[in-house]
Amino acid sequence: MQKYECLQEDWSIKEELQHTVIEEVSFQVLMNMNEGVILFNQTGKILLYNSAANKLLQIDTTDYIIENVEDISPNDTLRVFKEQKMSLGTEKKLTEEFTFHNREGNLLSCKCDLILLENNSICLMIIRDTKRIPTLLPISYKGVFENASHGLVLSDRNGKVLDLNRVACSIFEMPKIKALEEISMYDFLKENYNGFQKEQNREKYVGHILSFTTKLRDQHYEVHKITEIVKGVDMTVITDITEMVNEINKNDTLKVVGQLAAGIAHEIRNPMTALKGFIQLLQSSIK
Repeated sequence: MQKYECLQEDWSIKEELQHTVIEEVSFQVLMNMNEGVILFNQTGKILLYNSAANKLLQIDTTDYIIENVEDISPNDTLRVFKEQKMSLGTEKKLTEEFTFHNREGNLLSCKCDLILLENNSICLMIIRDTKRIPTLLPISYKGVFENASHGLVLSDRNGKVLDLNRVACSIFEMPKIKALEEISMYDFLKENYNGFQKEQNREKYVGHILSFTTKLRDQHYEVHKITEIVKGVDMTVITDITEMVNEINKNDTLKVVGQLAAGIAHEIRNPMTALKGFIQLLQSSIK
């Protein structure tokens, strides 16, 4: 600033200088914030990030550089992230919770501010209130767990959800962060299986597999609860059998229609047989 002191009487230069200084101050504030800051364009390409964001999400490491912000979003939250990003066109600013993962395979729950800048072409994301989501699976098995075609839920003996995959999130109709906080598998099983309390009271429950079918909203599911899949952890497998149930119901309907048609044919055949007999008797007297 000292080299510009001699120009203070020139107001036009002062205004130009002020704009430059404000830009520099804004840049330094963003880069030195405790919260993570990521600047990206409409396609998700990362244009700028500060050291806090790099520390959280490991955007730039010695062996790999993440170029697109969507590459740090797990599959189960990527759709939500894209939808929220698209809605910025009208909202300009949104606050939402997202799940991100870093190179070590850690899942992070992050409360983020998304702000649209530069003629709706640049998005500023400020990451704050982060907390690590506990994961029970090694990185090598995490992909198998996440992409399984059945809903998979890991819970402790009290029913607290420890982890669940994208299909389970879809079944419960809520993102993983919310499901981890709000869903109790004990309550879920108790509400959907009348004999659950009785099963819980069994003296020998280790290794026991509880199986039943249930209906949630308009969908039918087959549920298998496996106790102590690892020490202190239960796994619940939820399979959508709606199509199978509908096919069975369709076959049952066709069976009933067939029985009804046979009954109607029988009822029609009896009077027709009587009429035929009477016609044969009258045939000799008819000219």
